Amino acid sequence: MPSAYLIVLYNEIGDPRGLDQDAALAAPAIEKASGTLVTKGVARTYEAGRADLQFWCALTGVEAAVALYESAEYRESLNVLGELNIRDVRGHVTIRQSENFRQRYAATS
Repeated sequence: MPSAYLIVLYNEIGDPRGLDQDAALAAPAIEKASGTLVTKGVARTYEAGRADLQFWCALTGVEAAVALYESAEYRESLNVLGELNIRDVRGHVTIRQSENFRQRYAATS
């Protein structure tokens, strides 16, 4: 069961070719990290929500999400993305994992 998600929101797509190249390189990095792409796009937005392109990747924990984002393979995908594609990357933990995370890291804050 996934306990963390890496969420990528594309706020602006100025170069679709860079986006395609990014996806081609990011997919093997996600697989190597035992991640699973669980959703792509937006079905509907509410309130002040934006219909930006989104990718949600399920991972086994926060450490796995950080390791994926910081991996050489994933960083290579970011290099081809290009400056015209603006994105926002977020890491989220499930509620159960969040409580474990708080307990484990309470002493470090």
